[in-house]
Amino acid sequence: MKLHKFVIGLLSVFLAACGGVGISGYSATSELVTIVDFDGLYAVSQADGAVIYLSDDVNPHYGTLVIDDLIVFVDSDGRLLTVPSTGGDATELREERVSPDSGFIFALPSKEVLLLDERVVGGNRYAQVIDPTTGQIVNQIEGIAGVFIADAAIVERTNEAGWYTPALADGQLRLIFQAEDDPDLLFLYSAYRDGFAFDEVLPRELSENDRALLDLRNLTDLRSGVLTPDGRNLILHTETESAPITHGLWLLPLDSDAPARNLYTGLGEPPDFAVSPLANQVAYTSSAGVLEILDIDSGTVTQLPAGAIAPDWR
Repeated sequence: MKLHKFVIGLLSVFLAACGGVGISGYSATSELVTIVDFDGLYAVSQADGAVIYLSDDVNPHYGTLVIDDLIVFVDSDGRLLTVPSTGGDATELREERVSPDSGFIFALPSKEVLLLDERVVGGNRYAQVIDPTTGQIVNQIEGIAGVFIADAAIVERTNEAGWYTPALADGQLRLIFQAEDDPDLLFLYSAYRDGFAFDEVLPRELSENDRALLDLRNLTDLRSGVLTPDGRNLILHTETESAPITHGLWLLPLDSDAPARNLYTGLGEPPDFAVSPLANQVAYTSSAGVLEILDIDSGTVTQLPAGAIAPDWR
């Protein structure tokens, strides 16, 4: 316990000293923490507090991944790189450059990298599964119109805009893709220990009203459309396009054609919400300013006592 407190204290001092972007990723065992600041990329050992300088050129939008003894990151030129966690020369994983701020990277339970991105030329969205030790593209999906990610797979940084991805358990990362040639259909994929795989076409076909809701997402905000752990419900944060901007929070079932359920609408502040990592529930601050929990399966809403704020399932 004393060591744990010491390391947490060291990280706090380090972050205060560098005044940077903050924690960017964790190893699967949490023994190694990666940190991005305005001077570059560091790895910090939770065991002995050692700080290792890895690179002076990193694009903080993408965060970093820790896969065994490799750190995966993107530099300012859009190169997808790996560097040993102990420091050393970086290796470029592929020739194609990633976009400056339209893509995301995930460490899969199979110890592969999942890259979701939009090409600079043409704007085509695609997904690639890449072996970080060889650079081999194991799987590639082209012609993606939209992407929705399980809420448990992304963590928002508290001291700077952006996200990092925690170490993911088998089956924890679920994604839904819309195909460009048939955007009314939703395709569910999941990440397992043996790879990234297609699961099923979900029953819901998007209606005109559904598409209108999806058009109100802020596409730079990963949490503007997130999935419940089973991948069968979509939580949507919408923003009106014209001033004054107002916000809404919606539940869109994906295993039926039931209408979207409005949880929060018409207010000037973004909704505060959290999706349960275990149960099919979402906690949110309602338009009345009261914290509520919706059980998605039963439709029951539980209102918490006055004074309850900041929903978080941890």
